[in-house]
Amino acid sequence: MSQHPSRIVLEVAARTHVGIKRVDNEDRIMVADLEAAAAHVGGFTGRLEVASGGALLAVCDGMGGEAGGEIASTAAMESLYRTAVDSLPGQSPSGVARGLLSAVQTASRDIETLAQQRVELSRMGTTATVCAVSGGTLLVAQVGDSRAYLLRGEQLVQLTRDQTLATLLLERGQLTPDQLDSFEFSHVILQALGHAGGVDVDLGELQLADGDVLLVCSDGLHGVVDDAHLTTTLRAFPPSRACDELVQLALEAGAPDNVSCLVARVSGGLPRLKANPRLDKVVLPPAPLPEQRSSAPATEPPPTDEASAPEGSFARLRAFFQV
Repeated sequence: MSQHPSRIVLEVAARTHVGIKRVDNEDRIMVADLEAAAAHVGGFTGRLEVASGGALLAVCDGMGGEAGGEIASTAAMESLYRTAVDSLPGQSPSGVARGLLSAVQTASRDIETLAQQRVELSRMGTTATVCAVSGGTLLVAQVGDSRAYLLRGEQLVQLTRDQTLATLLLERGQLTPDQLDSFEFSHVILQALGHAGGVDVDLGELQLADGDVLLVCSDGLHGVVDDAHLTTTLRAFPPSRACDELVQLALEAGAPDNVSCLVARVSGGLPRLKANPRLDKVVLPPAPLPEQRSSAPATEPPPTDEASAPEGSFARLRAFFQV
């Protein structure tokens, strides 16, 4: 990961709507200027000028019945900000990546602790798609099925992979795209913050280019508005208007779920890069324990990522939805 020397300018907007069929809004969106120690949860329109690790952009979609979803997504935002503001600003890209990973894992533990304290909240959790900018590098941490997209030129690319049962079965060839609409468990997620025993966070990076447009959204948007309409809207309008238009498109499509989106346009003297942007997986070496800092590096390979194995994903599914 290479650090770009100049500061990055983000023109950012965020919107959230309860939708048509829901009574409560369990989504939470956050735009945080970590250098200024300021976080905005909910609707936002503004401009951030940030250096390495100076911005945090997040969407969480809570679940769990009763008030559990709202509590989980709110707690996630509070925990993410608290950890990130202390650990991300001024770090190298690898330091920002480690800090972002730690922030998401800490948020999951905090939600798990809250759930253990109240039996009615025992199954609460939340998705989390969390982005940080480090120089010219975008870092994305993913748990669940909220998504991050990048528009570069004419092309919209889905950066994140949905951690859902449907995605897993599609990848294994046990489900076809034509069967998705009728698949009974299409919205079952395999991971959520608050999962007992922790979460396996998908962490990725890509190099940003001038004019890139980042979209982070809950499934209340991407589940009802197709990629063609997302692309047209992001190309046609600046972030604030684009957010308003995207929410309206979801409402016109019936909005069966809460609708949340965050749009950020990137500038700041970055180079023009090739099309087909791709989020490359970030693998961080284990952090040494205090007593190991002077020891020789471990020769054993890191443990296998459970989420990468189908049997691990199904084990998490059974554990999370166990009565």
